[in-house]
Amino acid sequence: MKYFDRLCIIDISPDLRIQDLKIKFEITKSIKSESNSAKIEIYNLSQNTRKRIVSDQLVKVLAGYKEAYGYIEIGQGDISDVVHSSSSPDIITTIYTKDGLKAVRGNVISLSFDVKTPLSSVLAAIQSKLGLPLKFSGIDKTANLKKGYSFIGSVSTALEDLSTQFNFTWSIQNGQLQILSKNKGTGKEVVVLSASTGLIEAPEKKIDSKKDLNSTPDTYKITALLQPQLEVGDNIRIESKFLSGVFLINNFTHTGDTRGQEWYTEIEVAR
Repeated sequence: MKYFDRLCIIDISPDLRIQDLKIKFEITKSIKSESNSAKIEIYNLSQNTRKRIVSDQLVKVLAGYKEAYGYIEIGQGDISDVVHSSSSPDIITTIYTKDGLKAVRGNVISLSFDVKTPLSSVLAAIQSKLGLPLKFSGIDKTANLKKGYSFIGSVSTALEDLSTQFNFTWSIQNGQLQILSKNKGTGKEVVVLSASTGLIEAPEKKIDSKKDLNSTPDTYKITALLQPQLEVGDNIRIESKFLSGVFLINNFTHTGDTRGQEWYTEIEVAR
């Protein structure tokens, strides 16, 4: 059964790899600009290994299945906090991370561009300040500023300003600055999610009494076995008795336990 043999590795910079222990993780990702986050619990590390895990180190979580996908990076982030606790007979190391934390935290930028400057030039300046790779999809990089643009402040505020003007979303995904045209996907091959590929519960329509029924797309919650190949912003085809069609992934949470039952991805999608 290709969704049976679970795989999980935790890599911590510069050279620490953890596997073959009880590992629990909860990784939350969103297409919106809030930082993606993770909580990772590792059981019974040696004292020397525990001492090697400190704030600001980069952590990568790789997971998958032996017969499907192998190891895929399902999340990464800079350590914001580490807590060691004892729950007899176990010693539990809990690591909290945020994707791009060091790149964004306290990062102030000064920008000044003339009218008709291409968007690509502005984003290149921001990318240089962040020090992260840049991934585009669905937007016209040659589009020009309609007015001159001057700004001094946080990188995140500059990106928010530009996203309003050029109708895109931005976020940091696995250490990359991702720029997507609003309501459009990453352009990757559409993944099919059905009962045979891991869908385990009937999709649920989310009800929001405050939303504008004329302008806000319907959203649904999908629960499946862990889907390590997915990223927010991907398009996904749902095939079930209750819901079918192609949807955009707005956010999801990977939840796993290498010695327990949890090994799921809970996804929010929109048409």
